[in-house]
Amino acid sequence: MENKDSLFVNLRVFEQGIFGINIPRNEEEKYRRAAADLSEAIKRYRSRFPKAPDVKILTMAALTFAFKSLTAEGNIDMHPLLGDLQAIDTDLQKYLDTTASE
Repeated sequence: MENKDSLFVNLRVFEQGIFGINIPRNEEEKYRRAAADLSEAIKRYRSRFPKAPDVKILTMAALTFAFKSLTAEGNIDMHPLLGDLQAIDTDLQKYLDTTASE
C-alpha cells in the first residue's frame, strides 16, 4: 500500500513496543483508537492476572476483541433499511396498481 492514500504510522501497544504499519490515510484514527483500546485491555488483564505469561494476556485481550467484533456484527440495526424497503414496496405497489388499471 504505497500511494498517496496510505500513511505510515507508529503505534504503541502497551509495553510491547512501537509498531510501524502502513494504513489507509482515512483509517488513521481507527487504528490509533484500536491500539489505545488494546493497550487498555492488556493493562486490565495484566492487573487482574499479574503472574500470567504475556502470551496468555495477549490471547485474552484478542479473544475479548474478537467477541466484541462478532457481537457488533449481530447487532447491526436493520430498521432504517427496512423502512426504506417498505417505502420502495409501497411505491412499487402504487405503480403496479396504476399500470394494471390502464
